[in-house]
Amino acid sequence: MGKNQVPANVDLARGTVGGVFQQIRKSNRPADPHSRPAMTSVWGCEIAPQQTKAMLAFIEQQLRPLEQSDNSHAKRFVKCTDERGTVLRVLLCSTAVPHTHHGLVTLLQQHFNAGFAHKDLAKYEIPADRPVSKEQAQCWSDLYWPLTWKGNPNHQDLIAADFDLAAEQAMVERLIECARAAAVPVATIIAEKDSTGVLQVLHCCTDNRSHHPLHHSVMNAIALRALCEKQKRAAGASPADFGYLCHGLRVYTTHEPCIMCAMALVHSRVEQLVYVWLHEAGAIELSHYIGDRTDLNWTFDIWRWIGPGSDLPLACPASVLP
Repeated sequence: MGKNQVPANVDLARGTVGGVFQQIRKSNRPADPHSRPAMTSVWGCEIAPQQTKAMLAFIEQQLRPLEQSDNSHAKRFVKCTDERGTVLRVLLCSTAVPHTHHGLVTLLQQHFNAGFAHKDLAKYEIPADRPVSKEQAQCWSDLYWPLTWKGNPNHQDLIAADFDLAAEQAMVERLIECARAAAVPVATIIAEKDSTGVLQVLHCCTDNRSHHPLHHSVMNAIALRALCEKQKRAAGASPADFGYLCHGLRVYTTHEPCIMCAMALVHSRVEQLVYVWLHEAGAIELSHYIGDRTDLNWTFDIWRWIGPGSDLPLACPASVLP
């Protein structure tokens, strides 16, 4: 398939795959290209053009290993003209990198230019998110910091999405069957792909808040995952295998998670979330888009199932947070 060829089962206009998965992203909502984006702070400085090679080496060796923010949508070097002539304004790194102003200047003096002055390091504000249109990219570039435009990133991810639709439908059918058998029709499955790429169910949990108000199905599933991790460590697992509870795992849940459950998914580092029904107390597409926020320390792919079963009358009471 060509680099820009859209698979037949992908609808870019609707943001769907196979007619059953709806891509959920805050940036998919209609937006005014002139609206102010969420901003993030970065360290920057100005250098002479002939210092470009040395600066690239400095960034690659000293800063990139520490960088956790993805600012690849912002141009690294920006050509400026002032009384000195042509200079390059450089985006060094996020201010979240564990260096103070003084510490970063010291690092620059040690590994870039011994004459680098404290006054030459400055803090800049740039858009935290990628623009979703060429017009928005130009507007934000003019107002804040020059950005790159390589096409709508949401479209690129839709094209790259790789689902076994039959296996996914079977997973959703099992999820709904589990929920329908429960006192409160809310259920969550945690699954992973095995070494052959086949989806395997690890845990399937229902809501149990009649025993405890925090025992939502998502929380119960994560708690069960934690119990398995505890048993693995007690059995002598290598510390090298320790990690976040749900890293690389997929979560399927009947209803859009509440704030507590959505944040638990962030903290446990899930790879992907699929839910079937919206809920007025949901913390994703109906409010905060938790899981798709770059101002949190983790994001994951979010999809709403709109295929077979999504039209069933399996409503979660408004009084019950999913």
